[in-house]
Amino acid sequence: MHLHDALRLWRAEVVSDAPRVALAADDLRDIDPATLDGLSRETLPSGLRRDDRSAVQAVLAAAEHRPGRPATGDDLDALEQRLGVPLPRGLELLLSLHDGGDFFAATVPGLEGGPGAPLRLLSCSEIGDAYERMLRAITAALEEADPDGDDLFRLARRFGASRDQANVLGDQLGAVHGGATRGLEIYPIARLSGREDLLTLVALAGREGRVGHTYAVSGYLPEHSDEFPFDGLQGWLEALVRARGCRRVVA
Repeated sequence: MHLHDALRLWRAEVVSDAPRVALAADDLRDIDPATLDGLSRETLPSGLRRDDRSAVQAVLAAAEHRPGRPATGDDLDALEQRLGVPLPRGLELLLSLHDGGDFFAATVPGLEGGPGAPLRLLSCSEIGDAYERMLRAITAALEEADPDGDDLFRLARRFGASRDQANVLGDQLGAVHGGATRGLEIYPIARLSGREDLLTLVALAGREGRVGHTYAVSGYLPEHSDEFPFDGLQGWLEALVRARGCRRVVA
């Protein structure tokens, strides 16, 4: 799917008259069964990867989207200056639709919090804050590991960087290790509800990049490339809409 098709699909979902959210049944074990009475169920692919054939049972609940206003050109310029790198085109277009917001927030009484909490798409200012926090944590983790050039190459590959771009991302990580506070082409785009973990876009991972999790507990350094399963921002947006925002897509 082309990026613009994914953005149209996303926009159609956001302005839907009756949005719903799919909540993984495993996340609802402690919910009063009466809360789930009358809600329909659906089987969804759990990993949404071509090589993952497993499935998850989900409950469909009424939801709402609370998008932010569109980001202005000044907002985007200020963010680029703060990051020290240009925004990937897909992220720029998404922010131009919604400068952050809460999406797929369950509205069924008893599900509003916990597993029904919304996905938080970061605004320009929140991306800047998360980026600075992420770089501080990465700097601390790299200081502890004291990686050499080969280690940085392997780390870039775990971030999903393509082989021909891994040295570029490795050099950027090396600069962060050396004290740089800008210039790393890894972009926080969403925060998982109630946690410091981030969903990030790695621009140097193939033509359209990769989107995946970075976990605060690991200093935002991925332990395995499976933490970056989605091909580009369009792949992640398509997965969200097709799976109705199921938590297994984002958490």
